[in-house]
Amino acid sequence: MDLQEFLAIAVVIITISIFAYRILRPKKKNNCGHGCGCDAQKLVPKQPHQDAIKQLKGKK
Repeated sequence: MDLQEFLAIAVVIITISIFAYRILRPKKKNNCGHGCGCDAQKLVPKQPHQDAIKQLKGKK
């Protein structure tokens, strides 16, 4: 086996390893902030328009 064949096989093995790792790794938790009990509720900033909507609903 010459150098070019060895390098080609190495590139294929590395590429397959990267794809397998990305598919099989544990999924990251999404920071949903929708009452599921995760810590994301503290991290999600309140959007400015929410206060305006609450004020308008209160005036009606």
